[in-house]
Amino acid sequence: MLNTKETIPNRIAKFIREKRQARGETQEELAIRALGSKKHRSYITKIENGRTIGLFTLEKILIALESNIEFIED
Repeated sequence: MLNTKETIPNRIAKFIREKRQARGETQEELAIRALGSKKHRSYITKIENGRTIGLFTLEKILIALESNIEFIED
């Protein structure tokens, strides 16, 4: 079972942050590519800090990062 620091939102946050950084992208660049506007940069920040994310938004971000959801499996 996950401990409190390894909740699903926290695992998603860590994954997105690490993938984005590995690609050399800023949060603003990811916001533009995944969500269509740099004004969503603050939302990417919140997601990367463990805010709960909707499945539709998660799908858009994963597509932008050219990734999938397998990372949350134990």
